[in-house]
Amino acid sequence: TIGWNRTVELMRDWDGALKDRARALLSEQPGEREQIVATYMASLAGEGDIAAGQAAFEQVCGTCHQVAGEHGQAFGPDLATVRHWSPEALVAKILMPGRSLADGYEVWTVEHASGEVMTGLLAADSPNSLTLRTLARQDVTIARQDVVSMHNMNQTLMPTGLEASLNPRQMVDLIAYLRFN
Repeated sequence: TIGWNRTVELMRDWDGALKDRARALLSEQPGEREQIVATYMASLAGEGDIAAGQAAFEQVCGTCHQVAGEHGQAFGPDLATVRHWSPEALVAKILMPGRSLADGYEVWTVEHASGEVMTGLLAADSPNSLTLRTLARQDVTIARQDVVSMHNMNQTLMPTGLEASLNPRQMVDLIAYLRFN
């Protein structure tokens, strides 16, 4: 029930025993994700219901994505670009989002001169300032002179664990919606 942002924060920002305990409890075991993907891959033989897939999209994916500029929030990549992907590629990307990063959607951390550490997408970058789009969907502009450090985390903001929100039947429907809408 701990969200992705809080999981990363616990595993990254705390010192000592709390960080060690968070990493031990919240890190996936090797092969665990692949087993989950294999279970979902086995369900792909059925036909998907596009209307049910749209409902699944709006409930789970629409908090960050849109399809062709509609039905959701424009935070992550627009999913109209995945129309020609194979169902297997879609399942793998949905259930293992950190295996590849969409260009421009990498997570950045920026330490401000005040000591505050912010995490988000780099929405704009200029010689005088940068703009970070936070998980709260707010754009925060920071003067370059106030940036103490800035690091690309080589991670995606898309959370791992969407199988908790999408059962295999819903996944088949979602894929039908994404491919045939």
